[in-house]
Amino acid sequence: MEVLLFVRFLSAGAAVFGGLFLAFALVYGRLSAISRRRLYPAPPRPLTPQEFESLRLWQRRTVSAFVLAMGAVMAYGLSFALVRWIPPWVYLAECTALLLLAAGALSIHFSGCCPVCRRRIGFQSTLLLPLACEICGAVFRPLGTIAPVAAALPRNIHMVSRIHIRGWPLFAVAVGRDPVTGRTFGVARAWVAVGDVAVGAVAVGGLAVGAIAVGGVSVGAVGLGGVAIGLAAVGGLAAGPLALGGLALGIQAMGGIAIGPHALGALTVGSTQTPLP
Repeated sequence: MEVLLFVRFLSAGAAVFGGLFLAFALVYGRLSAISRRRLYPAPPRPLTPQEFESLRLWQRRTVSAFVLAMGAVMAYGLSFALVRWIPPWVYLAECTALLLLAAGALSIHFSGCCPVCRRRIGFQSTLLLPLACEICGAVFRPLGTIAPVAAALPRNIHMVSRIHIRGWPLFAVAVGRDPVTGRTFGVARAWVAVGDVAVGAVAVGGLAVGAIAVGGVSVGAVGLGGVAIGLAAVGGLAAGPLALGGLALGIQAMGGIAIGPHALGALTVGSTQTPLP
């Protein structure tokens, strides 16, 4: 097998793994938050100075690892402009180093935990340290003006707009246990819906269904999430006429592994195939 072909397979595998890991992190993060919130009804204890310092250290390490990984990705991509002059083994070394760097960055990102409930902060955070834990409410950044307020808010929130359009509320928020139905998760139905399960024209939630859907699992005309299904879908696993993801299935598909009539990716399956290095 040629070296560049092997690099292509390696890149495709990494893209698919990364996309599916993202899908898992988003889906598990949202669904586990739904189930674990009810275990911490009481206000959380204050964190110690040592715990605050460990959280700040986690953020510094996470940001540094991300910047380093993104710099490596840019250098790797730009190196293909010099493909005529760079030996193939250099690309193999670059790809291997990039994958190791990405794995290290992910391990750092998911190493941080809430000192109170031990929730992995990586399931809640992108790069910056959250104001407070989404499970127990422990304040991570006490100097912020919003953090104490955010921690004091109930973790079961249910609100419905009094304004209705064609029988649907203008907006609705449903997070946590529903006191009316007794469900341990909230279901929001409105034109703009935010909840554990959200259904609406614009839906944001662990499971989101709508014209524009954003969530761990999203289904809609435009879907964005860990697992995305829609006319235009972007996610770790994306399926639809126009799909972009680690694993993409669609008429126009782009991803680490792209499957469809018009496929663009490191590995492609379709009538019109455009492989990427």
